[in-house]
Amino acid sequence: GRPTVEELKGTTRLYLDEQPLVKGIISAKQAHERLIAEVYDNEAHGGLILEGGSISLLKCMVQSSYWSNDFRWRIIRHKLPD
Repeated sequence: GRPTVEELKGTTRLYLDEQPLVKGIISAKQAHERLIAEVYDNEAHGGLILEGGSISLLKCMVQSSYWSNDFRWRIIRHKLPD
């Protein structure tokens, strides 16, 4: 489930796009390029967790050779309460 306040201490939330939705959405290709840049820029700080993400972004990631080496995929499905 959602991390506790204690678990979030020391974490930084990064956004791939800062503009409001009313101005349009970022394309999957742009999001993918920005994600790669964030991973590269934050490499020294340890792991990153991709929270959310569109099917289009995940599709770009799967099709990209960038993620083929030195990365570990872990998918966790959370059951939502009724």
